Amino acid sequence: MKRNWLIVLCGIMLMPFVSMHADEDCDETLAEAKKAYNAGEYTKAKKYFDYVVDVCGASYGNAASWSKKCKDAATPKLSVSRTSISVGAASGTTSVTVTSNRTWKLSNTGSSLFTVSKNGDKVTINYSANSSTTSRSDYFDVVTTDGSKSVRVRITQDAKEITEPYLTVSQTSISASASGTTKTLTVSSNIAWEVQYPSATMYSVTRNGNTLTVTIKENTRTESRADFFNVKASDGSKLQKISLSQSGKSSSSSSSTQKSATVYSVSADHNVMYNGEKCMKIHSHFSVYNMKGQKVYVIAWLYDNNNNYQTSYRTEARYDHNINDSHSVMAWETVTPRYDNSEWKDYVLYLPNELISKSGYVVVELREYSTGKTLKKSEKITFTLN
Repeated sequence: MKRNWLIVLCGIMLMPFVSMHADEDCDETLAEAKKAYNAGEYTKAKKYFDYVVDVCGASYGNAASWSKKCKDAATPKLSVSRTSISVGAASGTTSVTVTSNRTWKLSNTGSSLFTVSKNGDKVTINYSANSSTTSRSDYFDVVTTDGSKSVRVRITQDAKEITEPYLTVSQTSISASASGTTKTLTVSSNIAWEVQYPSATMYSVTRNGNTLTVTIKENTRTESRADFFNVKASDGSKLQKISLSQSGKSSSSSSSTQKSATVYSVSADHNVMYNGEKCMKIHSHFSVYNMKGQKVYVIAWLYDNNNNYQTSYRTEARYDHNINDSHSVMAWETVTPRYDNSEWKDYVLYLPNELISKSGYVVVELREYSTGKTLKKSEKITFTLN
């Protein structure tokens, strides 16, 4: 019994000594922890602070709080307030703010667009004026000095505004062999423009936005030929002439007597008065080859939107055994070429509105009169009646 009391008494007497020893150990560990933290050795410092928390408690020297700081500092962080910057064509200055738990620097700063400088946690960007008519862009990087993080900042600058009118074409001359060719041209302009002489014997031009498709047609003669068309400003202030040249066929090729035809273009005018009623006026431009003195049908067929012939039982409809014996809506006439190769630049046919459905398309066909053989059909020309 006396022995047990002795053990308890010894324990009580040793408690101040143990506590004093633990405090000294924690103070030394805290000192080592802060030394490691200041040296940037955050993982090492955290181990020291965690030891103090375990031995002397979380509040001793704010060890728990310091341990959390070490954990945050051990994970590199880097962010920039803006990573995409758009500026006008004029020169100017802007800036971004950098947030990081590491020291950082600027990289890839060589640029003709801008110069950059570091001012505390900000990066000042001075950009020069853009004298070009196209926009431009470049970038620089913000990187931690230890290479752990990197953020790219891109700067895009508007093109210089052009106040003077301009009109240019990517190609101003086209040459072709006798068989013909097709070329695509690009028009650059800041004003409204149009094509002058878009269709002729030698060529045709179609427009799609700022793109022109130029087709030089087959030359069936032995003589070379030349032509041109203009791309001009609608107000007449600018004009680009596009020159065209084409070689002729060799004599062996031109001696062919095969009958043929070409339909260059078809267009339609609506609600035109003809013989006292409103009509569709159909224009066609075509040539017929090796058919001097021989009749040729010129037929304008009408189709509906389902690719079916439009039909009518109107008594004025005309029929011919070489065309058809149905009630398909069409306009037709015959022509007789006076030369081996004859051309009609604007051949006109009329179709009364009464025979025409509200929408559909027109196809012009050239057909040999004596045999009914089709020589050529045009592309589809869609229409919608008002």
